[in-house]
Amino acid sequence: YEVLQQALEPTFSPLLAENDIIRKLPQTYILTCEYDVLRDDGILYKKRLEDNGVQVTWYHSTDGFHGIISFFDCRCLAFPSGKKALDNIVHFIKTTKSSSKEL
Repeated sequence: YEVLQQALEPTFSPLLAENDIIRKLPQTYILTCEYDVLRDDGILYKKRLEDNGVQVTWYHSTDGFHGIISFFDCRCLAFPSGKKALDNIVHFIKTTKSSSKEL
């Protein structure tokens, strides 16, 4: 029971958070991959954030899989989709950082 209870806390399952908490979240980046068991959860979370007024930047890797970024610089195991995803994340961070400087 204790292990299951912890798994259902918003810290580990953000889809279960109350709307009052969701509305307070900052601009968010979500990466989903076509071949990832968590893909649908990511898409649902994106919708939930948007429904609560949170600005979301979403990138979907059509040929990516769970953990693709881990293989970014693994030479023979590097995948182009991992580089594309990482480039997208870097772009998000740079544009978010430069936007916050303007404020």
